[in-house]
Amino acid sequence: MLIFITFIFDTILAYEITEKIYNIQKGNSFEKMPDYTLNMAFHSINFWLIIFAGFIVYLIWGFVFSFVMEALGKMDKVKIAIEEKNKEIKDAELELKDFEVQIDKMTHTKAEFTKEMNKLKRIIENAIIPDEFEHDIFAFSTGWISFMKQGGKSKEEIEDANIVTHEFVKITLHSWEPINAN
Repeated sequence: MLIFITFIFDTILAYEITEKIYNIQKGNSFEKMPDYTLNMAFHSINFWLIIFAGFIVYLIWGFVFSFVMEALGKMDKVKIAIEEKNKEIKDAELELKDFEVQIDKMTHTKAEFTKEMNKLKRIIENAIIPDEFEHDIFAFSTGWISFMKQGGKSKEEIEDANIVTHEFVKITLHSWEPINAN
């Protein structure tokens, strides 16, 4: 329908142009020339050249316009995809910032727990001093072994008590070694 309307419009334009040319020639001529008619227009080569040139140009520009619009449509799709990816990147950057804040909070919390743990460890170390504990255990053990000797216990029983005391001190002191705070 659009092509037909364009053809009609181009025909009217061609008629007007060829009529103006004819009227200029008629005005400059010394002979008597008839008025311009539609039949004369159909037999004029200029009429058909104008229709052909206008209509072909219209078709060419129509195809060019169509290709341009199609390319723009594709570019819009690419632009939309790029905008979508940029939005995803911004969202990921915001999420990364949130994670960094959480990591900072956790690092701070870990530092506070480590500080508290070291504080508690110092309290424990100050409450039970291993060197004093060892001295007290061996002092008690010496008294106990003296009691065992006076009570008539055998050398084996006395030696077993001495071994148990030394193993107990060794195990107990080993369990009190400072814990690595890392």
